Order: sequence, then C-alpha cells, then structure tokens
Amino acid sequence: MDVHTFAQAQLIPSTQLWQETYADLFAIGMSRLTWSHEDAHAFYIMLRHARLGSAANDAIHNTTCWLDAAVASPAPSTLANVAGWAENLRETAQCHVPVPTKNLSVNNIDGKRHATEGNDCGGKVVERDEAALQFFISHQ
Repeated sequence: MDVHTFAQAQLIPSTQLWQETYADLFAIGMSRLTWSHEDAHAFYIMLRHARLGSAANDAIHNTTCWLDAAVASPAPSTLANVAGWAENLRETAQCHVPVPTKNLSVNNIDGKRHATEGNDCGGKVVERDEAALQFFISHQ
C-alpha cells in the first residue's frame, strides 16, 4: 500500500471505515514505538474514548475493536514496519462491522383486508397498486 492509495480511499464512502481503522492503528503503532509506555497507553485510552463517543451516533464507524487488538498485540519492530503492522492488524483482527438495516414499514395500511385505497401519510390518497410501487421505490 502507498500514500496515493490511502489518499484515494478517504474519498470513497465505502472505504472510509478502512481508512479510519488504518489511521487509528498506524497512530497506535507509532505511539508505542516513539513514546513512553505510559504516554502511549494514555493516547490509546483517549483515542478509544473519542471513538466510543463517535460510535454513539455512528456505530458503523466504530474502530474500538481494532484499537483493543492493537494494544493487545506486540508493537511493530521498527518505524519502517508500522504501515505493514497496521494493515496486518486491520486484516486479521477478529472485528466485524455492524450492518445497518433499513426500517421497512408499510405506511398505507388502513385496517381493511382488501383496501383499494390507502393513506400514504403524505397528505394524499393513492391507489393500492400505486402505493406498493411508491413503497418499493422509496426503500431501494
């Protein structure tokens, strides 16, 4: 992996978690090599706390599992090995990403078994077939 690949990844929504995880792991690796044990651990605690705070609003971008794996694993051997160490941990840690689910609901049910018309809660009454089509289009 090179800097160009990393820079491109931050622009693509589907790779943002990869980028965030890699950046966190890289930072942990660097701190463990260049700072005292106490300072590196304090940095881990601060970063983990910040990621937990962010996860309250966005669980998909929660990197705390990888942070914990980084602290539990041996530190990288040299500064030159930090990038490979971070990428290896990102790939091998037993972490998973929660998959968001869509809240599917049928808004046009009005209690009749074979209703020909239903209220779509948008202020207009629509035919049954049209409501079904609107439902599927809006939830794709």
